[in-house]
Amino acid sequence: SFKGLQAPDKILVDEVERVFKLTPKWEPGKQNGNAVRVKFTVPIYFKQEDAATATAVQLEVGSKAKAHFDIGLSIIKQADALQEKIDLKAYGSTEFRSLQKEITDKYLDAVPELEKAYELAPNYKPIVETLKLLTFRLRDENGMMAKYEKYKKAFDLMN
Repeated sequence: SFKGLQAPDKILVDEVERVFKLTPKWEPGKQNGNAVRVKFTVPIYFKQEDAATATAVQLEVGSKAKAHFDIGLSIIKQADALQEKIDLKAYGSTEFRSLQKEITDKYLDAVPELEKAYELAPNYKPIVETLKLLTFRLRDENGMMAKYEKYKKAFDLMN
């Protein structure tokens, strides 16, 4: 049975359980020739599109706030990589506009992860600063200006 299974997202927990159920039947530990329960930790690593954005998921104790923050930063890096591609496209072209929407959507994907990190660690300045900068970048998107003002205020109170 799984105990202490933690990950930044339930999807990851479900995937770990699914994969472990596919493994062959485990041999029990033995002591004096008798089968005994053995407790152990198995670190699981999920890799995203590039190795630099790998996120580790531990089966025991870990910092949920850091995990959410790292995932948010990873998504931002992916959006930044797309931004580099757009610089090669003709401004105003259909391909440019399509890529611009993809970039905006990717940045928007980072917001919920960073907000989860903020809920868990509201006094951690790098999280607040990242949210402030990201929501400012997205200020023209629905609801982002209000979020920017919230995180700017929180950031200003830290200084």
